[in-house]
Amino acid sequence: MESATAFQYRAPWPAVSCFPGSHQGVQRGGGYEVYGTAPLYAGDPRRFDLRASLKDPFGQLLVRVYKQRSIVPVFVLADVSASMSFVGHARKFDMLIEFVESLAYSAQLVGDSFAFTACDTTVRDELSLPLTRARGAGIELGERLRRYAPKGADASGLLAGAERIPGSRALVFLISDYFLPLQLLRNILNILCVHAVIPVILVDSADSRVPGTGITHLYDPETQARRTILLRRSWATRFEQRLCEHREQIRRCLADYDLRPLDVIDRFEAEAVSRYFNE
Repeated sequence: MESATAFQYRAPWPAVSCFPGSHQGVQRGGGYEVYGTAPLYAGDPRRFDLRASLKDPFGQLLVRVYKQRSIVPVFVLADVSASMSFVGHARKFDMLIEFVESLAYSAQLVGDSFAFTACDTTVRDELSLPLTRARGAGIELGERLRRYAPKGADASGLLAGAERIPGSRALVFLISDYFLPLQLLRNILNILCVHAVIPVILVDSADSRVPGTGITHLYDPETQARRTILLRRSWATRFEQRLCEHREQIRRCLADYDLRPLDVIDRFEAEAVSRYFNE
């Protein structure tokens, strides 16, 4: 965690927490954004507002009232199925670990609470982390993830993981390679619709690389099935087309929920995540 690089993130709506933090909030307090004015006896005399007092039709002495900046809960809902162990230009699971460590460190710096839920065919409680603001929690989580070998046959457990996230508004990072059935993704997003969801798509640019024609050995890490096939150019072309179609369907699905994906391609870069939130 000490070597993790922080990035900037923010919620798209004012935080409702009463605890002071770094996000725009709705509570009155010691922030910098003016909320309005209040009578002198109900506010801080040091924030006396001369102009508002002179304009008040009842001749009251008024003080400025500010909005307190507050914390937001940050949840990670992560796909740890076997497809995340794919290695091309990079190992997707390593990209996930680096992202999670950086996010946990970023949340720690601004005082936000952080939680992690790992899922494959079910919720992996041995990897999950309940909502916490404890310093160093991300360090221990990263160590656990590095000792884990993804092995689940699919990521259907993300649905149960989504149901575990409390109903109060939160920032939810949904991290996967998004080789998911469209209906499963829609069901997950329907559950998370009250939250601000950040779809994080882990992409290895070798995903779409098709070997040359001829005899080829194929291995599916989720089913652990191995096949030897005679690869023809027509088959490779169909594979590339179906992959492009699936990616386009995923993006259209996310757009239906007014969500913009955050692509992490081949390696995690904290600066790229900050740019995503600043755009």
